[in-house]
Amino acid sequence: METVEIKKEKLEPWGIGGWLVLIILGLAFSAFSSGIYILNDLSVVFLDKETWNYLTSPETGLPGLSYALIYELIFHSLITLGSIYMIVIMYKMKKYFPIRLSIFWILVLVLNLINIIFTLSIYSQIPDF
Repeated sequence: METVEIKKEKLEPWGIGGWLVLIILGLAFSAFSSGIYILNDLSVVFLDKETWNYLTSPETGLPGLSYALIYELIFHSLITLGSIYMIVIMYKMKKYFPIRLSIFWILVLVLNLINIIFTLSIYSQIPDF
């Protein structure tokens, strides 16, 4: 009687394709758009002293605007850095990528809801809004 030897090969992942491409594109777009927002819009407010003084002065009638601007800077910085981190661990094919991506998306959703509530509370102080 002949014995047949069966070799078990461990299959290694060999590339990123399919639906993962859409995740990469979404993360790259998030990092790019948040980075551009920080460089174009928020840098003007934070780097120009006259603009900062005008927007945060009591005469403008929006006392919480300075906090909102700082929150926006932190929020978009976290999105930019978090998206880049997600892309890196995805390319390294780490097994914990799916759970970290889920946590990242939930965190972005919660922070975005806080941003909306914060912004609406500031703009509700404007009489014509």
